[in-house]
Amino acid sequence: MVLRRRRLFSGLCLLYLTTLGCSSAPLNVDNAKACLSAKKALKDRVGPELGKVSEALSIPLSQTSFGCGLIFTRIDEELPGEVSGVYGQSASQELAISLPNGQAGVNITLIPPPPYRAERVRLALELKELRGGGAQELIVTERATKSVSQYQAFRVFAFAEGVPSPREILSEPLRFKTVDGIPVTGRWGVERFEEEEVILIQGGGEYRVYQWHDSLQSFKLDLAASTRYKQGQSKPR
Repeated sequence: MVLRRRRLFSGLCLLYLTTLGCSSAPLNVDNAKACLSAKKALKDRVGPELGKVSEALSIPLSQTSFGCGLIFTRIDEELPGEVSGVYGQSASQELAISLPNGQAGVNITLIPPPPYRAERVRLALELKELRGGGAQELIVTERATKSVSQYQAFRVFAFAEGVPSPREILSEPLRFKTVDGIPVTGRWGVERFEEEEVILIQGGGEYRVYQWHDSLQSFKLDLAASTRYKQGQSKPR
């Protein structure tokens, strides 16, 4: 009987996590509850304008503390979609981040769009360690909803246990132009350069090196390092 109960409990936890998209954190009931609490807090915050929550990703702050990243859409209460049940089909997806507030509750932060975005987008979330030390950052990828658009961007948010709000540490569009003036979409990654881990964005034959600054607590573009990296790529191997 005990064994059956344990199997049932494990199955329920797995079901919660699979449903909420919380698979990036260890499988336990705490991170599932974090995303459930986040969805409730988001509903309370946005109210009847809340459309669909399409993704909920658990954010581990420690072994026992979790936040949650949410992708959602809004609806217009006066649209015909309120009757038909079709919401958020033409609107941009939005991002919200829920973190423990230290008082047995959560603090929900609605993340505003970046200033360079000029069209509707869909979002995707993932967790990745960028700065070392074991802590994971939240990577938010933006893509245009229009198939003819090349717009893409990515944003990075960091967290600290006991701090109820996220910190954006990098936000950049992945836009480049070739020497002929043709717009292209770049790509990003983490690389080892000059004995340091840096974020590299490249495209159209150009390279941008972003280094971590402890004083600013964010990644910043280093133009000199970018030039050195490009020169190194042009040398014969």
